[in-house]
This record gives sequence, structure tokens and C-alpha cells, in this order.
Amino acid sequence: MKTITAKYNPSIQWKRVDLIDSETNLRNVYWAMQVPAVDCLSMETAFHLNGTVKRLVLDTDKIKVHHFFRVQGILEPYIVVSLDAAESFLRRGLNGFVLQKVEQALRREL
Repeated sequence: MKTITAKYNPSIQWKRVDLIDSETNLRNVYWAMQVPAVDCLSMETAFHLNGTVKRLVLDTDKIKVHHFFRVQGILEPYIVVSLDAAESFLRRGLNGFVLQKVEQALRREL
């Protein structure tokens, strides 16, 4: 996943995390990515009274070139992945993540 993510967004920063089982001394290496935040909320996004997202709608014009990003301006730590990148993950049989379709605001041309 790290290799694919780096191809789609080379500017993503990574931190190595070593988890060590103290009983068996086994070490597992994980990579935590620091995903950039993008201001991409549509005016159609709806919120609950406590500030959490009720209906997430993204502004298509603001996410044009981004393949991996966090949604700026919400409490939830959602990470958005482009369809191209998601398909790359699925073709390679990667797991450990959940994909959910996100609404996009319709473009209004004048």
C-alpha cells in the first residue's frame, strides 16, 4: 500500500512504527502516513448538532488533482482516496481498509 500511495502522491510523509511483542520479542513494522488536508467541503455538506458529519459532500473542483487527502474542516479523520488509487489497491488484493463512496457536488455551469 505504501508503494502504491507514494506513486499517486509522492509528497505524502511517512513515519515508521515498530510494534514489539514483549513476550515473544517479535517486531512488526508499520508505516503511518501523514496525509495532507484539503479544503474541499461542498456547501451541500450537512452536520449534526454536535459538529459531526451527517452527509459528506465534496466539491469536485477543489479535489481535481488529489489522490489521497484528509477532509479539512470536519471532526472525523476521513481519508479520501481517488477511484484510480482505490482500484490499484483492490487489483493487488490489499486489505485492512474499508472503501465507501462519497458524494460529490454537481458542477453548476453558468
